[in-house]
Amino acid sequence: RRENAQRERAELLSNKSNLELRDSVAQLERLSKQMSLLTRYAGMLQSCNDTDEVLDISRPALMNMMPNTAGSIYLLRASRDHAEIALSWGQHRASSNALPSLDDCWSMRRHQPYILQDIHDSVKCAHIELPPPSQRTSTACIPLSAHGESLGWVYLSAEAGQLPDESLLITSTEQLSLALANLRLKEKLKQQSIRDPLTHLFNRRYLEESFARELARCKRRNLPLSLLMIDLDHFKKFNDTHGHPGGDALLSNFGRLLISLCRREDIPCRYGGEEFVMLLPECDIDCAKTRANTINQATAEMQVKHQNLTLSPVTASIGVATFHEHGLDLSELIKAADAALYRAKALGRNRTELANSDI
Repeated sequence: RRENAQRERAELLSNKSNLELRDSVAQLERLSKQMSLLTRYAGMLQSCNDTDEVLDISRPALMNMMPNTAGSIYLLRASRDHAEIALSWGQHRASSNALPSLDDCWSMRRHQPYILQDIHDSVKCAHIELPPPSQRTSTACIPLSAHGESLGWVYLSAEAGQLPDESLLITSTEQLSLALANLRLKEKLKQQSIRDPLTHLFNRRYLEESFARELARCKRRNLPLSLLMIDLDHFKKFNDTHGHPGGDALLSNFGRLLISLCRREDIPCRYGGEEFVMLLPECDIDCAKTRANTINQATAEMQVKHQNLTLSPVTASIGVATFHEHGLDLSELIKAADAALYRAKALGRNRTELANSDI
């Protein structure tokens, strides 16, 4: 009897060990699969060119890594006081507001993951709607942040106890955060390289790069292309009267004015000093002259305020040239528009002149 009892205990211990071993092997296989998916996901994220690609890649990747889990990616709006859903997958067991404020999410308040194994037993985030008591639900809010900048958060919901491992949640959101932050930094650096910091208009380099592209597009579609050369009248006198800070205020205001008068396809640039160029794709000579006259009038009506003072009004002289009639490349068009600009100044300023046809 003693031998039988020992044998039975040994068999029980052996069966228990086998079960534990089987569970360990299954867990290792699951972790190995998750790491493989996570590594592939991270590699794909680093190759993305924009936020849309990041979101397109994230949907299937996160669904594979987190089965039986619904999720939403919230990104902060430009105002940074609200977030909006940029991507969702699955059916949430506890629905969430589509446009919550940052204070609605505990993960954004605490700057760390906020995970509830059962939403009915704890304080939930304000953006989450409480499901019926019979529907036991786990939720997780993981903040998206990188380089010290908050980008939003990831919200997940699943049946109670079915959320993925916390380490997987945190690691995957860290990879997503880095990808989004790097793309924003890349875009910021690109904008700094092609924008004039004072007027926020494109710079001369961008004009030269984009002209060939716009010209090819207009040629392909048999559309016109025109160019305006704009100069602020008596800018040196204005600068002497109001000082360089006043001159900078004028240039900044004029940059905003040009942007407000642009169509989506227009390319407004600061060419240098008080000279500006506006490239007008799909705009013939008559259309360009009308646009120039609008700029003339708006400039004369513009009020520039600096240090609680309204500065003296200014006007602009504009030269207009159009592709093929006045030039076949950017340098020829600028030369023709510049000659028309100086003719406008010679004829009294605050006016628009068309370039002479030399071709």
